[in-house]
Amino acid sequence: MQEISKQELDKKLNEGLPTLPTVVTNILNTVMDEKSSIQDISKIAKVDQALVAKVLKIVNSAAYGLREKISTLEHALTIIGIDTIKKLFLSISVFDNLVMENQGEYLFNKTQFWCHSLSVATVAKNIALDIHYKNPDEAYVAGLLHDIGKILLEQIFNEQYTTYLKNLTSKPTLSPSFEKKFFSSNHCLLGKLAAKKWNLPPSLQSAIGHHHGEKNANFQLTPLVAIISVADFICWTQALGSFNLFSQPTLAPQMEEFVEIKKLAIEPILEEMNRELALNSKIFNFRITDLKDTRKALQRANLELGKINSLYEEAKKKLERHIQELNILNKITYQIRQPLDPSQIIDKVITEISGNFGLNRIIWFSVDSRQKAMVPKKVFGEFQNIPFTSLGCKWDEEVCAPLVACMKTEQIVYLQKNASIPSASERLLHLLDSEAILLAPIRGGNAITDLLLIDNSKKIIMVTQDTLKVFEVLAVNIGMALENAKLFHQTAQMAIVDSLTNIYNRRQLDRSLENESLRSIRFKQTFSIALFDIDYFKMINDSYGHQSGDIVLKDIAEIIKKSSRNIDIVGRFGGDEFLVILPNTPLQGALIFAERIRLIVNKYGAMRKKIFPQCKISLSIGLAEFDGSLDTPERILNKADKALYQSKHKGRNKVSYL
Repeated sequence: MQEISKQELDKKLNEGLPTLPTVVTNILNTVMDEKSSIQDISKIAKVDQALVAKVLKIVNSAAYGLREKISTLEHALTIIGIDTIKKLFLSISVFDNLVMENQGEYLFNKTQFWCHSLSVATVAKNIALDIHYKNPDEAYVAGLLHDIGKILLEQIFNEQYTTYLKNLTSKPTLSPSFEKKFFSSNHCLLGKLAAKKWNLPPSLQSAIGHHHGEKNANFQLTPLVAIISVADFICWTQALGSFNLFSQPTLAPQMEEFVEIKKLAIEPILEEMNRELALNSKIFNFRITDLKDTRKALQRANLELGKINSLYEEAKKKLERHIQELNILNKITYQIRQPLDPSQIIDKVITEISGNFGLNRIIWFSVDSRQKAMVPKKVFGEFQNIPFTSLGCKWDEEVCAPLVACMKTEQIVYLQKNASIPSASERLLHLLDSEAILLAPIRGGNAITDLLLIDNSKKIIMVTQDTLKVFEVLAVNIGMALENAKLFHQTAQMAIVDSLTNIYNRRQLDRSLENESLRSIRFKQTFSIALFDIDYFKMINDSYGHQSGDIVLKDIAEIIKKSSRNIDIVGRFGGDEFLVILPNTPLQGALIFAERIRLIVNKYGAMRKKIFPQCKISLSIGLAEFDGSLDTPERILNKADKALYQSKHKGRNKVSYL
């Protein structure tokens, strides 16, 4: 590993330290000036119209969900306010000029770096508000720029920075001094040097250069430095660091001279951070896997981590083990936030708990409220053919009582032999042939959905109150990870399913038709499509209202879906039109299928006649068979559409084909 000498560092800095565009400097000054006005923003706009165009594009995007289109900056200022506009100008200009073009090749990911910077900026501003700091907007700017030295390191020392990150990844326990040893400097000092070159205010220079507590002869701790340091610390504890690494974050004890973590309103600060991340994920088009409310667990984690820093000197031996446990907690929390499949999360949890805590027997129970049972979902380790581990147990069974009690109290339970415990707990320990076990409930939404039974057959589990807190935070994070996975799948489903009829939407139909065409050509297998249109649908809406029309749409979608095979692809093509793709089906088979649905809908229409006496509900249907030598998805759709038009022309309630 070749380190960089002081001479090489000075040469690189002279050649590669960038200048700051004037427009960014002006925006920084405007944002930090609490007295800045609409006129000040307008002056910036005249200098950089491209920036204004980006801001207006974002304001008009789905991220803000405004009903009316915003065409001018003055209009935007009146709708969403000067503070929001200032933040947009700042974040976009910093992102475009300092972040976007500096993408590392290995571990330094600009999306993760930017997500971290935005998080620290938001948390810093809210801490500033909480402790009544004189200029919260200055804290926001400092938070956004605090790690700018990392961008500069990657830009100036591209290949060497990749080497540095590889070493850091392979040895995550390396101390922060490793960076300074490797580069003869560190990102804090480099960022401060750049801030000085850019003529940023001394307060910002100090916050950028000393947010990790680095001292020198001229350094004097200020409230702003402490705010940024604590904000950075909080974000790292939530796995929102600037690197793809899991290492125990540290906080210089002197920072709590100005910002005491225990006195902060952690819950609303983290809620605001999540809201800002959700908004910025839409603005800058990055995906975040944790948008759920992290309140109780993260508050406990932050307070516990703050406690570690304040107690470290007086209780070093006791805390060494707890710090190791929190390192494991951080690692596991990071690991389980990556996958978006529940089974992968379960596997990760069991693997990491076993590997890091040395616990060799684990059962993951799923709580079945309907059957009133605990059902084993995953079993790790040897339990010697105990039915309890494979079949689970009913809630009214004595051996299940400790699990049910844990579920109801929603508290971590530590059961140990020779202690004063109920007979049901004694029986459970005897059944498992165990000296002690941990039971950890996992909340999903508004109820306990899962429960972990953790055991060690080789030696008794040694548990302290701190260990119980670690597992408590871990259990909540597991629950959030599972909820996020569920939310992700629901969101993915929403992207392909029509919200009214609960069948595929037009986008998914187009994708499926393209895939079926390619498959048909490759394997020389034909397929057909059926295009359905509800006759006189407009009359239903006009006569009985759109809610009645929606009921008819949902009913007919359900009829078509139930009348189709599992391999058929059913979707809402648009308005009152439905499309069914029929794999491995020639035209004759499609005709039988379409005629059957037409007759079912006729019966449905007769039944609905009592409700809609002025309307006759029926279907006009157009069919087309795919010809692999001639057709494309567009051509077969065109054929089906022409056939549908023929059905309409013949008097409706007909099936036609070309």
